[in-house]
Amino acid sequence: MNVVETSLQGCLLIEPKVFRDDRGLFLEVYRKDAYAVAGMEADFVQDNHSRSAKGVLRGIHFQDMSAPMAKLVRCTAGRIFDVAVDLRTGSPQFGRWFGVELSADNMKQLYVPVGFGHAFLALSETADLQYKCSAYWAPAAERVLAWNDPELAIDWPVRQPILSPRDQKGESLKEYRERPAFTYPLPDPPRKGEGIAYPLPDPPNASNARIARSARLAWAGGPDKGEGIRSPLLRQGFCHLLEVVDVAQNVVL
Repeated sequence: MNVVETSLQGCLLIEPKVFRDDRGLFLEVYRKDAYAVAGMEADFVQDNHSRSAKGVLRGIHFQDMSAPMAKLVRCTAGRIFDVAVDLRTGSPQFGRWFGVELSADNMKQLYVPVGFGHAFLALSETADLQYKCSAYWAPAAERVLAWNDPELAIDWPVRQPILSPRDQKGESLKEYRERPAFTYPLPDPPRKGEGIAYPLPDPPNASNARIARSARLAWAGGPDKGEGIRSPLLRQGFCHLLEVVDVAQNVVL
């Protein structure tokens, strides 16, 4: 594959290698080790697929640092105009955007790292967008920036797109500055082996103690793996599960 640095540091355009013959074609759409070497080290946990009619614009979406999300975006049917916006206050490129056409024909992908907003516009009669996410959808963490903010001045191919009610009410860049989701540079992610120390209830008997110990090892990544649970949503859900003790004094996991 060919990886192209865009005008926004960290935001990358991927041109996969496509093998074609008289039978059709083959390509690798994602390979973790190769993408990590190219600078895309996000640990993807969810794949999404959306379909949009021509003129539909979705965005500018992002999740704050309580559930930060990087995305790897591609168009698998039709054509879209895909946009990333640097939202890291203090960044030399804050408020700048990059746009590119992704299509089922060119098979390009756009990597949108944490700290950036993402939006796209459907250019064809219908367009299918598939994207990998490094975090689960967290409604409390999600925010929307106005697609037509004059300070951003994104050069959209249409002037009156079809918008959801939520996207019609996106905040301005000025409002975002008053309550920024990201700063530059972003904080380092947790290192391997660094678990999150949530207090757990004392197990009521020896059997539960063994279960709780196993749970704590799983929490920290296990004695062999040494890697903790990094997703905020997983940590929160796992904590709740560990705290559930039924009336028979059995820990429910």
